[in-house]
Order: sequence, then C-alpha cells, then structure tokens
Amino acid sequence: SAFEKRIGTEFPWQFRAYLSEFNGGIFNEPDLYLPGKDEAFDRLTILYGVNVRPRNRRMDTESNLATFDDNDPVIILPIGYTMMGKLLCMFVGEEEHGWIAAKYPSEDRWEILGESIDEFFDCIVL
Repeated sequence: SAFEKRIGTEFPWQFRAYLSEFNGGIFNEPDLYLPGKDEAFDRLTILYGVNVRPRNRRMDTESNLATFDDNDPVIILPIGYTMMGKLLCMFVGEEEHGWIAAKYPSEDRWEILGESIDEFFDCIVL
C-alpha cells in the first residue's frame, strides 16, 4: 500500500488483511486479556485505520508517526488505544515484526499482546 511504502515497511499479511476488511474500528470496550492470564487488564476502545475520518482515528498521520522519538524509519507504529489510555502499537522493524503490544501511559512499560494481529484478537473477550 502507499502507506507502507511511505513508512518503509511491509505489514504482515494478517494485518494487511485486517485493514483491507475493516480498516480500523471503534469497539464497545470488550475485555482485553494478556496472553495466558485469567483477569482482564484493560478494555479495547479503538483501532486506527488508514485514510479514515476523523483524523484522530488514523494511523497514517504525521502526528501519529511522530509519537516516539528516534522512530524514523518507523519501527513502532501506534495502531489504537485502550479505555485506560494504553497505546496499542505494532512493531514493524526487523525484530518482532508484526507483534502487537500495549504501552502504559507515561511509563516505559510494555505488555506483549500477540505476535500477530490474529493473536491480538485472541486476547479480546466480548
């Protein structure tokens, strides 16, 4: 896609398929579980799309791409957020390519939610 070329990466096929079919979305805050845990740690609020409206629901804006310092070329791509303000990100660098993680607000603390968008969706319980 043009966005992938712009940021210099190729999305994993599962994520590309998700964007092609749904292109992000607003969720009714289903429970979000860490892999292997029995207690919800947050709720899913939004996953960004590409070239959607309003702009605050887009992963392809300059402000979204500038979320992290020293992220050019893009290695960490913000793709959404949770009810408790955790930033959902996909790693698009060579290591952990396609992994989805939640970053705690104002902390350098991360939780891995899956090694693909499909594994991430396994963390959601409606």
